[in-house]
Amino acid sequence: MKDIIWEPYGDYIEKSNIKRFMDKHGIKDYEELKFVQALPKTRSAKIVRGVIRKKYLGQEVGDVASVENPEAIEEISRAL
Repeated sequence: MKDIIWEPYGDYIEKSNIKRFMDKHGIKDYEELKFVQALPKTRSAKIVRGVIRKKYLGQEVGDVASVENPEAIEEISRAL
């Protein structure tokens, strides 16, 4: 799960920030990073980490009725 990071659409991420992120999380190769437009969130704007983890592991995500933006879940699937 630690190789998925969020990149707001159209925002520029400096190489130094990416390098710092990779060093902090023990990511050796840039190819391990996956960029998505948005992360799945609840109506109260909490990131649904369990859904992200299950998608990453290839497991069934279960009930996602509380997710406000279900299209973000499919975007994670495409990024993997």
